[in-house]
Amino acid sequence: MTTSGGPQSWDAEHLKRQLQAMDNFDFEHLIADLWERQGWDSEVEQQSGDAGVDIRATKDVPYSQKVLIQAKRYSSDNTLGGPDIQQYAALKHQEANVDKAIVVTTGRFTSSAEDRANDLNVKLIDGDDLIGIIDQLNAYDVVEEYIGVPTPQDSGESTTGATDPDGELYLPPKEREQLNEVIDGDVEDHLLEQQYKATRALEQAQAKVKINPHDATQIGVFNDIIGIDDLDPERKFEQQKAEIAVLSDHVHLDGEGDAFIGDLTEFIHGSAVDAGANENIVAIIERGVLDESWVSGGILAKGHLRNAKQSSPPTQETPSAGTAPSTEEASSTTSTSSLPDWGITRKIESSAAGHNNFHYLAIGGFVLSVTGFFLIGVGPESVFGMLGALMILFMPFVGITGLLLDLGYIRGHDSDWSPSIILGFIGAVVLMWFYFAYYVYKRRKHVGL
Repeated sequence: MTTSGGPQSWDAEHLKRQLQAMDNFDFEHLIADLWERQGWDSEVEQQSGDAGVDIRATKDVPYSQKVLIQAKRYSSDNTLGGPDIQQYAALKHQEANVDKAIVVTTGRFTSSAEDRANDLNVKLIDGDDLIGIIDQLNAYDVVEEYIGVPTPQDSGESTTGATDPDGELYLPPKEREQLNEVIDGDVEDHLLEQQYKATRALEQAQAKVKINPHDATQIGVFNDIIGIDDLDPERKFEQQKAEIAVLSDHVHLDGEGDAFIGDLTEFIHGSAVDAGANENIVAIIERGVLDESWVSGGILAKGHLRNAKQSSPPTQETPSAGTAPSTEEASSTTSTSSLPDWGITRKIESSAAGHNNFHYLAIGGFVLSVTGFFLIGVGPESVFGMLGALMILFMPFVGITGLLLDLGYIRGHDSDWSPSIILGFIGAVVLMWFYFAYYVYKRRKHVGL
């Protein structure tokens, strides 16, 4: 594999590992650029989430075509199964004139996924296929815009003092440079220490769960890292993953560059975690995981979770680094975390996980309930009046149901806005006119209508 980056060439396995270590946002743009190289006009959807389209590609020669691409940056151990393909195949029906759905991953597909893809006309491209496409297009110049030019290590050549390439922890050159600026000492030594901690934690683990950066922030995992406790922890975490792992006592990176919490029971009691273990639970940190999906059911578990959130103080910045949180922010955080939930939020998120059309139900129910008042005004004792009365009685329930389900979808798929389902319900009941206007505004701004 010859590249434009100089005399070095890419080793296929090292190139795959670099792609697996990319930021999700950059990976989506890389895939879009690769399709541009093949003659398509590609557009990255900014607010797609796991249940939406990542990339939309069209071209007019030799005839009009349109494909929807789902880009999944996974490790080699992560697989996509039949249900995932079923979900992505459904995307074709959300837009007009779609010829095919394509799923691109740096991981692997199960045999069930391959069978389902054949039935549903979905094209699958795994990590090896992706490397093949890059090689066939000679698109190493495109790849190097995101991950840099290859080093001797990336070429599979031996270097002085290097360990087994397949056993060492890999980081892209850009992340290594950032890490070198914040740590005191040799980067390689810190990475080797990370690999040792990661190995030991995995050996001692009784169970594994997946948790998103937002939940990790809520229970205090990043309290020893200044700057991560902000309004967008998922984006911040993805950009500073290596730095956080080296500076934190709780977060580690494995050989694939995936981050995880060495022992989740240091922050929350094991009985509150949906893993069937009481200690040494490894929590893999990934974007796109539904909020609190790792929490076991029951009021006791929710109590453990609330206690964990309330006992974890927000990250304190040094006096010279910044200012304390505002009174408004502190009040908002306290009131939201202390609200009773009893598993309602998790159930709503689970029900809404794969749907992005509940806002039509919410807005429609509200509009029809308002229309009911006008129909009564037309003729209180007429058929229109009776219809209006029925609308006023039943449409608010339809609207509120759609609202709650849509808020559940948004919480699991959009990192810029994570609305409270409980506060949403209270607002829709007590201040319906004002809350629906606020909801429509925020929905349009962050997710779209």
